[in-house]
Amino acid sequence: MTTAKCVARVLALTVALGALAGSVQAQDADSRWVPFLGCWEPVDVEEGAGLLCFSEMDGGVQMTNVASADIVSREFMVADGQPRAVTVDDCDAWESVTFSEDGHRAFTRSEFVCGDEPARSGTGVMTFTGANRWAAVRSLTVDGEVETVAWVQVYRQATLEALTEQGMMDQGLGRDMT
Repeated sequence: MTTAKCVARVLALTVALGALAGSVQAQDADSRWVPFLGCWEPVDVEEGAGLLCFSEMDGGVQMTNVASADIVSREFMVADGQPRAVTVDDCDAWESVTFSEDGHRAFTRSEFVCGDEPARSGTGVMTFTGANRWAAVRSLTVDGEVETVAWVQVYRQATLEALTEQGMMDQGLGRDMT
């Protein structure tokens, strides 16, 4: 498996760490996720790239990646710093999430093993860059090597047009999300 394929898989997993909607009850959810709730579309990517949607779930969020009106992936995230097992394609992995002290940034750490390929470890941050915009910044190191691959993806709040194209409605806008 090429590094580019692994980067694509890790990016898909990151994007799949996807999407939040609705109100948060203090005892059941982590209020630090509230700004992420709803659906987001990537900025500066090809048409039809899909949406990343966040919804509250069991003290964390479920991130759902939707493309071509199909759910591509779902990922459960809890910002407690504990590693959580995830699987993408043939890759076994773990990922952990913590928030900054001020609650404005979510930090991720991960490690992926894809078949007999060298292990890949990643770090990242999710942070708001303005009203209705946030960025995911990630880096990937292969088998502890010095060479690291890094990328940034900016998201904006999904438009009604983007939601309609994906066959869904955004709970953050007061409509059902499928």
